[in-house]
Amino acid sequence: TGATLDTEDVADACTVINGAIVRMRQYDRFCILVDCPEDSRHNLAIQECLRQHMDDYHGKLFLILITESVSNISPVLQNMMQTCQFQRPNLNERRSWLMTYLEGNPPIPIEEKVNYTTLPKETEGFSWRQMTDLRTILRRTLAMKYFQNQALYAASGPRKTVFANGEIHLTKDEVYAALACVRG
Repeated sequence: TGATLDTEDVADACTVINGAIVRMRQYDRFCILVDCPEDSRHNLAIQECLRQHMDDYHGKLFLILITESVSNISPVLQNMMQTCQFQRPNLNERRSWLMTYLEGNPPIPIEEKVNYTTLPKETEGFSWRQMTDLRTILRRTLAMKYFQNQALYAASGPRKTVFANGEIHLTKDEVYAALACVRG
């Protein structure tokens, strides 16, 4: 991800890419996928490093850059590859996504003050990646509450049952803390 490549020094970010290229040499074809390169302060340098490798390994290296705006990709790279732009999810898409993942297996129970009407509005402007980050943070918070509740942990059966029965749930404050964390 671009966030992973947001290192202190631009050389460190390019070292990660160069390491992948070294491993690539043992294969006939190789694909590098970078999610949101614009999330790195070294975005342009990273793209230039990738462009040089595409020149060196033409036909062997396939590059996929996932971005919310094609304008984040240098025109030179745009000419070397096919581009596809993903739009941020709208209100209905966020609502459907939240219902799927909050009621999923295992579910992420939240107190009644937070529901499928309020939460999609609170995620206005979130990208698909941010929605996934939100789900991850909510699951981690829920798991920590489960493991910190020693009595419930010791007496409970399968974890999914505990979550499904609502014995452990997230509070409104915990959900809003997760939203704030994703917003950065």
